[in-house]
Amino acid sequence: MILRILCLLVLTSSMLVAADNKEQITIYFTTKRVSEYPAEAFTAPRDLSVGQWVRYGMVDDDDVRSIMITRIILHEGDEWTIEMERMAIDTITITQFNVKGLDAARISGKSDDMVITKMKIKSNNDEVVVIDGVASPMAMSAYSKALTGLTAPSTNLGDGGKVRVSAGTFLGTTLLKTELAVNGESIETTSHVHPAVPIYGVVKSISGDEFKMELLDFGETDAVASF
Repeated sequence: MILRILCLLVLTSSMLVAADNKEQITIYFTTKRVSEYPAEAFTAPRDLSVGQWVRYGMVDDDDVRSIMITRIILHEGDEWTIEMERMAIDTITITQFNVKGLDAARISGKSDDMVITKMKIKSNNDEVVVIDGVASPMAMSAYSKALTGLTAPSTNLGDGGKVRVSAGTFLGTTLLKTELAVNGESIETTSHVHPAVPIYGVVKSISGDEFKMELLDFGETDAVASF
């Protein structure tokens, strides 16, 4: 499931300025959907599919809000192109990952089974930076931590009940616990999940010291690359 590390390590950007970011973050957090999703057993996140996207609102220990968006852009053979966007008050960061072995890693729960072959990074008004996995294996290893939310194994804690978030009302969620070692520290995330949600399955979660995240919106077919 998604962990705090996923939010902290995703690097990218866009053309917005700080004032625009604050306004947009507020809009994302306050827009409510009325959709309701029936109770359904959750065993694992659904298979990835091109066009899927999810938008999460995050609130850190200091009550600072930010946005994280994940998009599934392309699938060719064993390689997926995945885009992650992090919108903070003063920056927007966007990273595109080309990843091989992701399907196997999602089954095994081992992030080492996937390999980043290329990355494209854009930060605010900066030029796009391209990093080749063959030329920079150490950089790829560091950035691969941003993708652990796609593969991290979880423990099923049972019925999570009804959960209402900005994206809608999810009946009969499942409660999962995920634990990961980050910089020598064990980070535990407790998540309400539902099979209607693509990519991660997460509806709402809390990690570590009160780091909260909730699903704001999602889609199945209309994800578009930012660059």
